[in-house]
Amino acid sequence: MRRAASALLALLLPLLASCDRLDLGGDKARQADRALERARKLLEMRDFSGAAGAYEDVLRAESSRADAHFQAALIYDRNLNDCLNAAWHYKRYLDSPNADSKKTDLVKSCLDNTLLRLAAGVPNAGSQNSPELVKLRTENTALYRQVEDLKHDIVRLRSRLEPAKSATQTAAVPAARPPAAAASKAASPAAKAHAPASARPRSYTVQRGDGLQTIAEKVYGNRSRWRDILSANPSLKDPSHLRPGQALIIPP
Repeated sequence: MRRAASALLALLLPLLASCDRLDLGGDKARQADRALERARKLLEMRDFSGAAGAYEDVLRAESSRADAHFQAALIYDRNLNDCLNAAWHYKRYLDSPNADSKKTDLVKSCLDNTLLRLAAGVPNAGSQNSPELVKLRTENTALYRQVEDLKHDIVRLRSRLEPAKSATQTAAVPAARPPAAAASKAASPAAKAHAPASARPRSYTVQRGDGLQTIAEKVYGNRSRWRDILSANPSLKDPSHLRPGQALIIPP
């Protein structure tokens, strides 16, 4: 009897594990579909930066969606003048097993043109414009994106653990003072006056060749925070075309 039960359990465990994997896969597919619909709507509204970010969300949910690489590459290439990101997405599309063979020649041509434009924009002509340097820059962007994806996964995992951790700390540590008094002190002018400089907005002067993503990488070390800069500067009519010398508010 015991042997029969053990044999049945050995058969059921792989089935349960496969069901769990299917459920996770379905959840990622739904996330990718929602991000794809958002990307299309933003593209119709000519919000090119937002559309590019939405296609990035599609790929974070399901990296196998090759067409999202193609659409993101076109936006970076034709609308945002971001050759580095465009080249990276063109290359990922060509490397994908799900790429449409009918588009291969078109994408290769787009990639070649983008790499030429990228090389032409590198300072110090000569050895600096070599294909090897362009290749290294493209590979460096790919590594940077992988690091950003890992950071995104870490933040997501921490957000799942935070409620349980907060509940444990609340039960173990008594409050030092009444919540109302703490809130009053935090909201007082004296407390605001002593706030650290890193928590205050600052100003940034746009340089030649700057875009919101490159500025976000300079000031935060995180390209995905370009939306924070856009929200803090409602006067920007066209965030994809910044003027050198233009002053932007950089939120903390």
